[in-house]
Amino acid sequence: MKSTLSLKIELARYLTLSEARTTNLKTLVCDPYARITLIAAAVVCLSLGCFVGKAPSNRIKPSDESVTLGPGTHVLQVEFNGLTRTYRIHVPVSYDKTRSVPLVLAFHGRLGSGEAMAKLSNLDDVSDRKGFIVAYPDGVGRSWNAGHGTGMAERRQVDDVGFISELIDDLAHDFHIDRRQVYATGMSNGAIFVHRLGCELSDKIAAIGPVAGTIPPQIAGDCHPARPISVIEFHGTADSDSPWDGGRTLGGGQVESVSVTIQGWAARDHCSPTPQVTTVAKDVVCETYAPCEKGAEVRLYRIEKGGHTWPGGYQYLPRSIIGETNRALNASEVIWDFFQKHPLN
Repeated sequence: MKSTLSLKIELARYLTLSEARTTNLKTLVCDPYARITLIAAAVVCLSLGCFVGKAPSNRIKPSDESVTLGPGTHVLQVEFNGLTRTYRIHVPVSYDKTRSVPLVLAFHGRLGSGEAMAKLSNLDDVSDRKGFIVAYPDGVGRSWNAGHGTGMAERRQVDDVGFISELIDDLAHDFHIDRRQVYATGMSNGAIFVHRLGCELSDKIAAIGPVAGTIPPQIAGDCHPARPISVIEFHGTADSDSPWDGGRTLGGGQVESVSVTIQGWAARDHCSPTPQVTTVAKDVVCETYAPCEKGAEVRLYRIEKGGHTWPGGYQYLPRSIIGETNRALNASEVIWDFFQKHPLN
């Protein structure tokens, strides 16, 4: 095991200076929670390649008219509110600029990155087979201002909702995006942020698919979508990072329980209060709230004994740390199948 000082130095490589200043060595030595969080963060980044490395060779600005963005993977940047924001985008092999295509926005967890999210979810493969564009934005300080009380983006009051709203417009300009089929999914902090997007950006986002992250109390209390928005949630009953029963996350934020989260969305969408319950795979139970107003649907996949993981996705850390990844279900496939059935009305 590396020393605390060594771990602190490694983390400082990818955290911004202001974030690194919040990590006090004395606190780490004396506070077991802070020490465990730091060590876990270091292991996550070692596993997912979070540390600063060679810059992508195809980093360009979408406004560069000399560049034609065709099929493949591109790493782009835009300016928003005085910040340079970056994102990774995968264009399917079947892309034809004369025909409109759906857009899926995929948000990484805290301390992650767009690149790590792509590896975790394997959405690029689904994109190529199903013909949609997928974009993986990077959060400020590797975090999203999700409203649950933790992370650099929230401490700095970064307007992430505004950034995503403008990013959707930019991508619609640079690609032939079907504005009726813009969707958002995410993992952990990214999932919590996706709930906020569902509350505040339902005029642009047709449906959301959070994985291993529930809605924060602060956001839930003031969540009034402009229209019914379809929701598909995946959550493991043994998730120790984002607890099934809500409360404090491993990163120190506050979230509602899975039950409160799902029932809240069902109420906002004016769905039938009694779900249809079916077992769809080994250790996977699906609860569907429908019919809902204007064709919306709220669906929960309860992953029995599932950990803080993406079902069918990359096992980014050992089971002893993050729990079990269910292999009986591919969340990325299920999410896309759900999304395409729920465009904007």
